Amino acid sequence: RETGLSRILAGAEGQAQGKIVTAFDPRHDADHVSLRQHLRGNSSVICCNQDLSVFSGVPELVERKPIMLDISHDPDTSATYHLLSDSLAAASMATRHLLDCGHTRICYMGAAPMPAKPGVFPVAYPGYPQHKGYWVAMHEAGYMQTQSLGFYSRPTDEETVGFLAQYLGETRGDYTAIVCDMDYHAVQLYHAARALGIAIPDELSVVGLGNTPWCTALSPMLTSVSLEVDTLARLALSLCGTTLPEYPVQLRVAPRLIARNSVRTRS
Repeated sequence: RETGLSRILAGAEGQAQGKIVTAFDPRHDADHVSLRQHLRGNSSVICCNQDLSVFSGVPELVERKPIMLDISHDPDTSATYHLLSDSLAAASMATRHLLDCGHTRICYMGAAPMPAKPGVFPVAYPGYPQHKGYWVAMHEAGYMQTQSLGFYSRPTDEETVGFLAQYLGETRGDYTAIVCDMDYHAVQLYHAARALGIAIPDELSVVGLGNTPWCTALSPMLTSVSLEVDTLARLALSLCGTTLPEYPVQLRVAPRLIARNSVRTRS
């Protein structure tokens, strides 16, 4: 999100074909002071990554009905434009790509673990759209047995990589490919695989979500599904200054597969 929505919109602020645009991320405007300063004149407002409930103390913003731009959350009931990337479809696309390449034993790896007994690896929370997308693709292909790992990043990358290495070591051979819910988790997975001598993609194929700069920094370069954040930003800017709807309008941008070198085709 930091390198996607906020940076793109911040770079476009004030340059949207002569329109006055205020773009903000709530994590950078937690005290709402700078936000109030930016709500000026007839500025169009684009809100990144959050619903309006966190801004209940800023009625000036709520009344302005900002265009909501997000890459994961479902839209709230605000009467405005909700621009969303389809992370469920993105995970389905990543999984189907692996299926098309001959992989049938595919593991999903993502944030938000379900509670687990001590000594048992937690599975991923099934309610997240990325996990749903993986599950749908597997079941539509006729594979009812799915496997997942849910985890939160540890305080340090070393601890997270150690946890993933333990999982890879104890489940080695159970699957030939992994779908990661974000590219950065694939970065940590690469380090864990390297520590165990697991070659990507010869022994393990990996697909990420996001198509972030991490993809081309890794070796081999990571196949990923783009959430088309640039398209979302351009669409948001094109809607600035237009008449807002009287009811919620949801617009989803379709994802796009960017194939690189982290997936092996199995015979």
